[in-house]
Amino acid sequence: CRRIGEEGIVLLKNKKDILPIEPGRYKRILVVGDNATRNMSYGGGSSELKTKFDISPLQGLLEVYGDAIDYAPGYYAGKAMYGRVEQLDADSLLRLKNEALAKARNADLVIFIGGMNKNHRQDCEDGDREDYNLSYGQNELIGELAKIQKNTVVVTFAGNAFATPWLDNVQALVQCWYLGSMSGTTLANVISGKVNPSGKLPVTFAKRQEDYPCFQYGEEGYPGVGRQVHYKEGIYVGYRHFDTRQVQPQFPFGF
Repeated sequence: CRRIGEEGIVLLKNKKDILPIEPGRYKRILVVGDNATRNMSYGGGSSELKTKFDISPLQGLLEVYGDAIDYAPGYYAGKAMYGRVEQLDADSLLRLKNEALAKARNADLVIFIGGMNKNHRQDCEDGDREDYNLSYGQNELIGELAKIQKNTVVVTFAGNAFATPWLDNVQALVQCWYLGSMSGTTLANVISGKVNPSGKLPVTFAKRQEDYPCFQYGEEGYPGVGRQVHYKEGIYVGYRHFDTRQVQPQFPFGF
């Protein structure tokens, strides 16, 4: 499980070789994000798994970096639920955000661990995503963290592409997909340099939602009419659409 996960991780950005991060390089490392402690085996409908154990990203990083690690959730994504979405009040969400920003001011490095999850209208069956942006205010949070701490690394768990409006302001971006029950160990091995990330993108990351072919055909292309989606783009799906129409992606298929 660990080895398969390591082979799938994709390094999308690594400015000034901030990665890998050898132990001892930074005295104060702040980990931010709901996905740092979330169990990705739960939720998603039929993709839910019953595992013997699950090692979270935060656990994996603590094993490598020890007392250098501090943690703040930064945002709240709710419990893994099928068919509905759990909410927190605005004041509670603001407190989580402000706590992360305050801790970032005293950190030498921020590792943001977010992306998507297995909640309804995330990576879950019978509930499409409603937006190309990351949910739960993550785009805004990443942007503010990067303003405070220039050494910001973004790690995303997600089953598909998403918008990256903060990309120019962070030092690194690591796309993990879903790494299974040893996800924490797998991620820590890549972040620390024990394993070299060698994965390639099996999808195209567009700069904007509108750049994907289905959005060229109105509601019939997406979200469908009468619960029926019409694939009017024919063979021009994925990279064929981007190449033929000369649409510049954020990250091309195979990156």
